[in-house]
Amino acid sequence: PGNIKWEWDPGHDGLNQYGDEIFSYLPVGENGEDIPVARTGYRDKYLVDNGVESLKLNASVHYRITPGITAILHGNYGKSTTAYAAENRIALRDFELYQARAELNGENFQLFGYTTRQGAGDTYDTRFLAIHLNRLWKSDETWFRQYRDVYLGKYQKYGVNGFDHRVARAFADNERLLPGTSSFEAAKDSLISLTDFRHGARIINNSRMWEVAGNYTFEQGKVLPGLMIGGNFRYYDLISNGTIFPDTAGNPIHFYEYGMFAEMERTLIEDRISLVASLRIDGSEQFRHTITPRLILSLTPDPSHHIRLAVLTGTRYPGAREQFINKDMGAYQYLGGLLPMTENFELSGNSFYQGSVEAFNQAVEEAMSDEKNPKSYAEAMMNNLYLLEEGKVQAEAFRELKPEKVASFELGYRGKLLNRIFWDLVYYYSTYRDFIGYVEVNRPGTSPSTDLYTAIQQMNSAGMHDLIYVHTNARERIAIQGLSVGVKWLVPLGSVLSWNATFSKINQDPSDPLVPGFNTPVFKTNISVSNRKMDRMENNPGMERVGFNINWRFQSAIDWESPFASGRVDPFATLDWQISYHLENPRAVIKAGTNNFLNIIHTNTYGGAQVGIFYYIGFTMENLFN
Repeated sequence: PGNIKWEWDPGHDGLNQYGDEIFSYLPVGENGEDIPVARTGYRDKYLVDNGVESLKLNASVHYRITPGITAILHGNYGKSTTAYAAENRIALRDFELYQARAELNGENFQLFGYTTRQGAGDTYDTRFLAIHLNRLWKSDETWFRQYRDVYLGKYQKYGVNGFDHRVARAFADNERLLPGTSSFEAAKDSLISLTDFRHGARIINNSRMWEVAGNYTFEQGKVLPGLMIGGNFRYYDLISNGTIFPDTAGNPIHFYEYGMFAEMERTLIEDRISLVASLRIDGSEQFRHTITPRLILSLTPDPSHHIRLAVLTGTRYPGAREQFINKDMGAYQYLGGLLPMTENFELSGNSFYQGSVEAFNQAVEEAMSDEKNPKSYAEAMMNNLYLLEEGKVQAEAFRELKPEKVASFELGYRGKLLNRIFWDLVYYYSTYRDFIGYVEVNRPGTSPSTDLYTAIQQMNSAGMHDLIYVHTNARERIAIQGLSVGVKWLVPLGSVLSWNATFSKINQDPSDPLVPGFNTPVFKTNISVSNRKMDRMENNPGMERVGFNINWRFQSAIDWESPFASGRVDPFATLDWQISYHLENPRAVIKAGTNNFLNIIHTNTYGGAQVGIFYYIGFTMENLFN
């Protein structure tokens, strides 16, 4: 609610600081007006150990049944302790992932099935941990009352200065649990063990998924030669005990998806023209099936030039979270888009899109502070009511979450010159119908359809409105276009000089309240020079086994959007290098290098970890059992 860059702002809500999402409007402004005051938060470093531990194991058994048929059993196991930003900052502790896969592969068919299971271990939500740490030693009601009374001078008779925000906060924070103390650690451990977010911070996610799939290609000379057919079936079982999904006792959540396809390829004029056509049918337990065709034309006028033209369509069904999540995030409620998730909140006709609330507040403030013709609050409010009327959630909103559909046109060209210079160019333009994102909704305690004036007061008052994020579809079509260019030059002495760049941009109707979350830089590029082994150089004793790679990369800024936090990710550039040495006996490679050699501190996501210099060394042995 306040300025996240000025820590002594009474409403300070810091990035990577938690517990300060809890705020209230108190009459402690310069002129006695109500302003937001937030509880004192705990920094991320006191709530979670940002160290990373990872264990990965995998094994497989291959058995050749006949010369053309092979059976494979494969298993993966992973265990991790780390932290990541999703809808909140999540601390993974002893998180485990299991996967088992069985395959049967033949010359013209493949059949496989696999299952994935996860165990959350001692994973917890740092935001709820901080909120409940604050409430353990003092309730929100008591803390805000003390802050207000001290600031207004009601404790001056006890020698406590009034009208000072720092003094008021220090007084309200008296007996606060302090990081590093035994009482803080004991309270932290206790809260992490509790799974009810009303009292604790533990997350349970032991969800499971099974899939079976296969394909078959008709042999040449048979009926419909070159035809491939296939399909898959996937089943999800969501198990969070109510910490992520509403799968409380007696209310299990599971659903399935399926797909089938047929693909035909034909070549003409001595393989200079290739035509691939396919048709796919997809469906889900919650949604109607969809049919998506694809057509790809490839032209090869000579071995040095290749042109590709494609018209593609596709469907993306909402994921498990986009459908079923129903989670109290502390500062807001996070909902999936299915009707059973949203209907109990009665949003249609009773709430505003948060963007319209912010636009209304800004317009009112500007009208009241106009130097030439300032308006009263009542007059400024009346003059800008249309902004709220336009932003009222209508009756048809959230009735039905739909699959996301895309139609894409692609044009590509790949060529080479003198077998030394190679280039690749791809342009695409995609239009999305029913693009899946999320909207931010402000629901006052009083419906604006009943009493608009009261609803306006409540939508800006803590405790008198709910902020709700809902997964839904875009009102209008969204277009994304991009261009990718790559050039590779085989320079003398075996070195390779490479350059590639990508451009991508999203176009959305500015009146659509949907937040698409298209967190992609408009432009990124990298340049590298490498040589696997400098054995072509003359008069270089000892260097014929040495290789190297130098890479420079750059990406432009990103206007990051997510329920966790939204803001600007600054542009950055990094320089990486690697040197390698090849051994003959044993046959192995030793590698050493540095990522971000110039130690340019940057972040890849808004609110994510800062990245600095990284050193590494590696040893790889080839053909160990030969």
